[in-house]
Amino acid sequence: CKSLDLLKFTDQLKGIIIDDNYHYIAVNTTRILDSHNDLHIDGIWNKSIKEQQGNNYLVLDHELCIDKVVVRKEHIEMFLAKLPFAMFGKSYKGETQALIYKFPKGKVVNEAAEDWLSSGDQIEASVRMQYVTIEFAMDSNAPQDATEKKRYDEYIDYIANKEEFEYIPYFFVVKEAKNIRESSLVVAGSNPVTGNINN
Repeated sequence: CKSLDLLKFTDQLKGIIIDDNYHYIAVNTTRILDSHNDLHIDGIWNKSIKEQQGNNYLVLDHELCIDKVVVRKEHIEMFLAKLPFAMFGKSYKGETQALIYKFPKGKVVNEAAEDWLSSGDQIEASVRMQYVTIEFAMDSNAPQDATEKKRYDEYIDYIANKEEFEYIPYFFVVKEAKNIRESSLVVAGSNPVTGNINN
């Protein structure tokens, strides 16, 4: 996503103070039907943040190699924030819950990543995840699919980017997941509503 101007959205940030000495990377957002047909629900990361705080690296392209580390785990603070989609340059209605990695600008140890983050150029992020609670939703009128159809009807309007699809026959409702080991800076991730948040 493009760099985001947080000064325009102080009410929506609910007390979050942006410090110019830090980078803020939205590594995942909710309400987006991604390229895996996953729909992440608000609250998906609540438990994982408590369990994984201080354990996850920021790396390049999901490669856990020394030369691909962007920020060491001890310098990363993970937190959630409700942000309007407009901050990500999207015209979707409402807000998304973003999983954010916050770290000091002086702690970026990868030169290529530092150049990219400092430039303000477009970059996305991707979360390494382990599914915990996932439910199948399907648009079907077959009696044996009643549970899946009920779930489909419940969540289809929750999808912020549904207008980008001609038809959505099914999707996976991800209610809880673990962010394990790392999240990554990527050129293009499964969820494009991610990236560097700037003041």
